[in-house]
Amino acid sequence: MVKIFALLLVATSFQTALAAPTKKAKASTPTTAMNAKPASSTPTRKEVTLTQKVVAELVLQQGDKTKEVNLKYQQFRLAPVQVLSNYDWKLSAQTGYEFDNSTSILSSGTVWSDNEYKRYKTSIGLNKPFTTGTKLGLELSRTSEKAQVSSPLNPPPSEQTYDHASLKLEQALLGNFFGVADRGIVNAAELTYQAEEINRANELEDVVLGGHSPILEQLCFTRKL
Repeated sequence: MVKIFALLLVATSFQTALAAPTKKAKASTPTTAMNAKPASSTPTRKEVTLTQKVVAELVLQQGDKTKEVNLKYQQFRLAPVQVLSNYDWKLSAQTGYEFDNSTSILSSGTVWSDNEYKRYKTSIGLNKPFTTGTKLGLELSRTSEKAQVSSPLNPPPSEQTYDHASLKLEQALLGNFFGVADRGIVNAAELTYQAEEINRANELEDVVLGGHSPILEQLCFTRKL
Protein backbone atom coordinates (compact mmCIF):
# COMPACT_ATOMS: atom_id res chain seq x y z
CA MET A 1 0.00 0.00 0.00
CA VAL A 2 2.88 2.35 0.82
CA LYS A 3 4.55 1.57 -2.51
CA ILE A 4 1.35 2.31 -4.43
CA PHE A 5 0.90 5.64 -2.59
CA ALA A 6 4.50 6.59 -3.37
CA LEU A 7 3.95 5.66 -7.01
CA LEU A 8 0.95 7.98 -7.19
CA LEU A 9 3.00 10.85 -5.71
CA VAL A 10 5.79 10.34 -8.24
CA ALA A 11 3.35 10.21 -11.16
CA THR A 12 1.78 13.48 -9.96
CA SER A 13 5.23 15.05 -9.82
CA PHE A 14 5.81 14.03 -13.45
CA GLN A 15 2.65 15.75 -14.59
CA THR A 16 3.61 18.93 -12.67
CA ALA A 17 7.12 18.93 -14.12
CA LEU A 18 5.75 18.59 -17.64
CA ALA A 19 3.10 21.23 -17.22
CA ALA A 20 5.48 23.87 -15.83
CA PRO A 21 7.48 24.58 -19.03
CA THR A 22 4.26 25.06 -20.97
CA LYS A 23 3.01 27.75 -18.59
CA LYS A 24 6.36 29.55 -18.66
CA ALA A 25 6.33 29.65 -22.42
CA LYS A 26 2.88 31.26 -22.45
CA ALA A 27 3.87 33.90 -19.85
CA SER A 28 6.99 34.94 -21.77
CA THR A 29 5.17 35.46 -25.05
CA PRO A 30 5.39 39.18 -26.03
CA THR A 31 2.06 41.03 -26.18
CA THR A 32 3.20 43.81 -28.52
CA ALA A 33 2.46 43.53 -32.16
CA MET A 34 6.00 44.58 -33.09
CA ASN A 35 7.66 41.59 -31.45
CA ALA A 36 4.97 39.11 -32.46
CA LYS A 37 6.02 36.31 -34.78
CA PRO A 38 3.87 34.75 -37.45
CA ALA A 39 1.78 31.84 -36.22
CA SER A 40 3.17 29.58 -38.92
CA SER A 41 6.75 29.91 -37.63
CA THR A 42 5.84 28.95 -34.05
CA PRO A 43 6.64 25.23 -33.53
CA THR A 44 3.82 23.23 -32.03
CA ARG A 45 4.77 21.50 -28.80
CA LYS A 46 3.41 18.02 -28.35
CA GLU A 47 2.35 17.48 -24.77
CA VAL A 48 3.05 14.07 -23.32
CA THR A 49 1.37 13.13 -20.06
CA LEU A 50 3.24 10.54 -18.03
CA THR A 51 0.62 8.84 -15.97
CA GLN A 52 1.25 6.17 -13.40
CA LYS A 53 0.29 3.45 -15.86
CA VAL A 54 2.53 4.75 -18.66
CA VAL A 55 5.60 5.05 -16.46
CA ALA A 56 5.05 1.64 -14.87
CA GLU A 57 4.65 -0.06 -18.26
CA LEU A 58 7.75 1.67 -19.58
CA VAL A 59 9.86 0.45 -16.68
CA LEU A 60 8.43 -3.09 -16.69
CA GLN A 61 8.72 -3.61 -20.46
CA GLN A 62 12.08 -2.00 -21.21
CA GLY A 63 13.99 -2.00 -17.94
CA ASP A 64 17.04 -4.24 -17.61
CA LYS A 65 16.41 -4.58 -13.89
CA THR A 66 12.97 -6.04 -14.64
CA LYS A 67 14.52 -8.71 -16.86
CA GLU A 68 17.06 -9.53 -14.15
CA VAL A 69 14.34 -10.00 -11.52
CA ASN A 70 12.21 -12.18 -13.80
CA LEU A 71 15.14 -14.39 -14.76
CA LYS A 72 16.26 -14.74 -11.15
CA TYR A 73 12.89 -16.10 -10.07
CA GLN A 74 12.68 -18.61 -12.92
CA GLN A 75 14.85 -20.97 -10.88
CA PHE A 76 12.11 -21.40 -8.28
CA ARG A 77 9.92 -23.19 -10.85
CA LEU A 78 12.27 -26.15 -10.58
CA ALA A 79 11.30 -27.25 -7.07
CA PRO A 80 7.60 -28.11 -7.69
CA VAL A 81 8.46 -29.70 -11.04
CA GLN A 82 11.05 -31.95 -9.43
CA VAL A 83 8.61 -33.04 -6.72
CA LEU A 84 5.83 -33.84 -9.20
CA SER A 85 8.26 -35.76 -11.43
CA ASN A 86 8.50 -38.40 -8.69
CA TYR A 87 4.90 -39.37 -9.48
CA ASP A 88 5.29 -39.82 -13.23
CA TRP A 89 4.53 -43.00 -15.12
CA LYS A 90 7.79 -44.93 -15.52
CA LEU A 91 8.25 -47.30 -18.42
CA SER A 92 11.07 -49.82 -18.45
CA ALA A 93 12.08 -52.26 -21.16
CA GLN A 94 14.79 -54.88 -21.21
CA THR A 95 15.89 -57.45 -23.73
CA GLY A 96 18.83 -59.79 -23.96
CA TYR A 97 20.33 -62.94 -25.37
CA GLU A 98 21.83 -65.81 -23.41
CA PHE A 99 23.89 -68.71 -24.67
CA ASP A 100 24.29 -71.60 -22.22
CA ASN A 101 26.69 -74.46 -22.95
CA SER A 102 26.21 -76.27 -19.66
CA THR A 103 27.23 -79.78 -18.77
CA SER A 104 24.63 -82.33 -17.81
CA ILE A 105 25.58 -85.18 -15.45
CA LEU A 106 23.29 -88.19 -15.69
CA SER A 107 22.62 -90.64 -12.94
CA SER A 108 24.65 -93.29 -14.80
CA GLY A 109 27.75 -91.15 -14.40
CA THR A 110 28.03 -90.38 -18.11
CA VAL A 111 28.96 -86.76 -18.81
CA TRP A 112 27.39 -84.97 -21.76
CA SER A 113 29.11 -81.74 -22.64
CA ASP A 114 27.43 -80.94 -25.96
CA ASN A 115 24.20 -79.37 -24.63
CA GLU A 116 23.40 -75.89 -25.96
CA TYR A 117 20.65 -73.52 -24.83
CA LYS A 118 19.87 -70.26 -26.60
CA ARG A 119 17.52 -67.99 -24.71
CA TYR A 120 15.97 -64.66 -25.76
CA LYS A 121 14.56 -62.64 -22.88
CA THR A 122 12.31 -59.58 -23.20
CA SER A 123 10.46 -57.74 -20.46
CA ILE A 124 8.40 -54.56 -20.24
CA GLY A 125 7.37 -52.87 -17.01
CA LEU A 126 5.12 -49.95 -16.15
CA ASN A 127 5.16 -48.34 -12.70
CA LYS A 128 3.23 -45.44 -11.22
CA PRO A 129 3.43 -44.02 -7.69
CA PHE A 130 0.49 -41.92 -6.46
CA THR A 131 0.23 -39.18 -3.86
CA THR A 132 -2.08 -41.49 -1.92
CA GLY A 133 0.90 -43.62 -0.90
CA THR A 134 0.00 -46.23 -3.51
CA LYS A 135 2.42 -47.83 -5.95
CA LEU A 136 1.11 -49.68 -8.99
CA GLY A 137 3.30 -51.93 -11.11
CA LEU A 138 2.68 -54.01 -14.22
CA GLU A 139 5.22 -56.32 -15.82
CA LEU A 140 5.11 -58.50 -18.93
CA SER A 141 7.96 -60.80 -19.91
CA ARG A 142 8.71 -63.51 -22.43
CA THR A 143 11.55 -66.02 -22.56
CA SER A 144 12.14 -68.05 -25.72
CA GLU A 145 14.53 -70.96 -25.62
CA LYS A 146 16.08 -73.16 -28.27
CA ALA A 147 17.78 -76.27 -26.98
CA GLN A 148 20.16 -78.67 -28.62
CA VAL A 149 20.74 -81.57 -26.24
CA SER A 150 23.03 -84.47 -26.99
CA SER A 151 21.54 -86.64 -24.24
CA PRO A 152 19.54 -89.55 -25.66
CA LEU A 153 17.45 -89.88 -22.50
CA ASN A 154 14.33 -87.74 -22.25
CA PRO A 155 15.49 -84.78 -24.34
CA PRO A 156 13.52 -81.53 -23.79
CA PRO A 157 11.62 -79.84 -26.64
CA SER A 158 13.86 -78.08 -29.10
CA GLU A 159 11.93 -74.80 -28.72
CA GLN A 160 10.08 -73.45 -25.71
CA THR A 161 8.41 -70.15 -24.80
CA TYR A 162 7.64 -68.91 -21.32
CA ASP A 163 5.35 -65.89 -20.82
CA HIS A 164 4.94 -64.12 -17.51
CA ALA A 165 2.57 -61.31 -16.43
CA SER A 166 2.35 -59.75 -13.00
CA LEU A 167 0.43 -56.92 -11.34
CA LYS A 168 1.87 -55.38 -8.18
CA LEU A 169 0.09 -53.07 -5.75
CA GLU A 170 1.66 -51.46 -2.68
CA GLN A 171 -0.02 -49.21 -0.11
CA ALA A 172 1.70 -47.28 2.69
CA LEU A 173 -0.05 -47.63 6.04
CA LEU A 174 2.27 -46.15 8.69
CA GLY A 175 4.40 -43.01 8.34
CA ASN A 176 3.00 -42.27 4.89
CA PHE A 177 -0.53 -43.36 5.75
CA PHE A 178 -2.48 -43.15 2.49
CA GLY A 179 -0.09 -40.50 1.17
CA VAL A 180 -0.04 -38.01 4.05
CA ALA A 181 3.71 -37.42 3.66
CA ASP A 182 3.58 -37.39 -0.15
CA ARG A 183 0.86 -34.76 -0.27
CA GLY A 184 2.70 -32.71 2.35
CA ILE A 185 5.83 -32.63 0.18
CA VAL A 186 3.85 -31.59 -2.91
CA ASN A 187 1.95 -28.88 -1.05
CA ALA A 188 5.15 -27.53 0.51
CA ALA A 189 6.77 -27.18 -2.91
CA GLU A 190 3.71 -25.39 -4.33
CA LEU A 191 3.46 -23.00 -1.36
CA THR A 192 7.17 -22.23 -1.57
CA TYR A 193 6.78 -21.29 -5.22
CA GLN A 194 3.77 -19.09 -4.44
CA ALA A 195 5.76 -17.31 -1.74
CA GLU A 196 8.56 -16.64 -4.21
CA GLU A 197 6.02 -15.21 -6.66
CA ILE A 198 4.97 -12.71 -3.98
CA ASN A 199 8.61 -11.77 -3.41
CA ARG A 200 9.02 -11.31 -7.14
CA ALA A 201 6.04 -8.94 -7.26
CA ASN A 202 7.51 -6.92 -4.38
CA GLU A 203 10.85 -6.62 -6.14
CA LEU A 204 9.13 -5.50 -9.34
CA GLU A 205 7.34 -2.78 -7.36
CA ASP A 206 10.73 -1.61 -6.07
CA VAL A 207 12.02 -1.61 -9.64
CA VAL A 208 9.10 0.56 -10.78
CA LEU A 209 9.62 3.03 -7.93
CA GLY A 210 13.35 3.12 -8.57
CA GLY A 211 12.79 3.69 -12.27
CA HIS A 212 10.87 6.90 -11.63
CA SER A 213 13.85 8.74 -10.16
CA PRO A 214 15.99 9.09 -13.32
CA ILE A 215 12.99 10.23 -15.35
CA LEU A 216 12.03 12.82 -12.75
CA GLU A 217 15.59 14.12 -12.58
CA GLN A 218 15.68 14.45 -16.37
CA LEU A 219 12.42 16.40 -16.36
CA CYS A 220 13.65 18.73 -13.64
CA PHE A 221 16.90 19.30 -15.59
CA THR A 222 14.94 20.08 -18.74
CA ARG A 223 12.78 22.52 -16.86
CA LYS A 224 15.86 24.43 -15.56
CA LEU A 225 17.14 24.76 -19.12
